[in-house]
Amino acid sequence: MLAISTKSAAQKMSIPFQAGIQVDGKSNDWDGIREYRFISDSDFSWQVSGNIGDSDLLGTVKIAWSNDGLYFCIEWKDDIVDTKFIPQDSSIIRSASGRRMDAMYLYDNLKIQLRAKDLNYSCWLAPDGLQWHQLLEKKSRVNRPPPTTKSSLNEEGSTTIELKIDWVHFGISPEITDGFNLLILINDTDVPGYSVSKRMKTPRKFVSFSNEITLN
Repeated sequence: MLAISTKSAAQKMSIPFQAGIQVDGKSNDWDGIREYRFISDSDFSWQVSGNIGDSDLLGTVKIAWSNDGLYFCIEWKDDIVDTKFIPQDSSIIRSASGRRMDAMYLYDNLKIQLRAKDLNYSCWLAPDGLQWHQLLEKKSRVNRPPPTTKSSLNEEGSTTIELKIDWVHFGISPEITDGFNLLILINDTDVPGYSVSKRMKTPRKFVSFSNEITLN
């Protein structure tokens, strides 16, 4: 089983420019873009929490940018798919004792969070697509269109998710290349059929990775 890792990345992630990416749920236009493997990577280390087995969670993340936006291509394979659609207004729940918890962590979900200047953008995705997104400016919510996403199921059982965050919707220009911080978190629950109250008592399993990024 995988143990909690305390290693952190020492350098910034360099995100390459790639024009012509089509958000169609296919990875054929991502050739030559570096992939970051869930859990293990030669330069950037994922933080692993909980007892995640070697075959529990597999996949990669690729990231690129163009003049239009920031792109992600995620290959996600989970041996037990445990999902539920959770709208944003239902994402915060409380236990019988009053303990507050983010319901997104109770199912298989992936979070992408991007911070720059006074902006804090986050979106949650399940294997079959977008759950919800949010942009905060100086901690106040700003109404923005959702990112463009497309998912497809592959023959080997993995899911390809493509996502584009438009610069104009994020509220900044890609010329501002310093001060971007990226968080990616993948939750792995593996408890289909459990009630919400039972899920809240189940130890969490997730991998995450946080780095400052630069656009090349």
